[in-house]
Amino acid sequence: MTGIVEHLLDVTSEGRRVPTVLFTPVGADGPSRLVLVGHGGGGHKRAPTVMKMAEGLAAEHGIATLAIDGPVNGDRTANDETAAQLRRDDRQAYRRRYYMEKYDEMVADWRAALDVALARSDILGGPVGYWGLSMGTRFGVPLVAAEPRIRVAVLGLFGYREGVDTNQRVYDDIGKVDVPVLFLQQLEDDEVSPGAYHELFKRIGTRDRRLHANPGRHAEVPRSELIASRLFLARKLGATSDD
Repeated sequence: MTGIVEHLLDVTSEGRRVPTVLFTPVGADGPSRLVLVGHGGGGHKRAPTVMKMAEGLAAEHGIATLAIDGPVNGDRTANDETAAQLRRDDRQAYRRRYYMEKYDEMVADWRAALDVALARSDILGGPVGYWGLSMGTRFGVPLVAAEPRIRVAVLGLFGYREGVDTNQRVYDDIGKVDVPVLFLQQLEDDEVSPGAYHELFKRIGTRDRRLHANPGRHAEVPRSELIASRLFLARKLGATSDD
């Protein structure tokens, strides 16, 4: 794909194979900064939004992108027809079965993938960023709270006290997030209420947080906001001099 080179990484975590892909900018002059991109529900490590972020980060800021499959997504062994049918029939039951016990595993898997990526000569050591909305926030909040190498995050499309049983880990960890955060909201979101958005935003641990709200439904984050979120990450990582 124009502008980026795909590298499949060999990653294992606690005996699990972690399906991992790294996208690096074509023609980079030296090692690149890195952003971890978590996909949304029903997606995978090469989902369209992941690819848009990878292409944009590379083209606009010379930043590489690291992505892994979620716990029941892409090339994960649990991604079978039984899981797919349950997700179609009852999303809450699906989340209870496949998400509630996976938070620690996802944190470990992301950290293992990050270790492998940072060991490469084409990736710059030091601080990295995280970008993940919806399910990317579900599993991103515990990761950002736990991983000191992540120094900036874009989160959103998630609320407080909706789907409590499967979301409790997010609520427990959101106050531990102490890095700069850009939080994205969709004003006509058909999955998350405005009040739930604001309650979660208020609980983010850092004072260096800002909320961007855009018109549209849950999956209609505008292109302009994707561009803005990439610039936010690049600025905080020192990958651009653009004010």
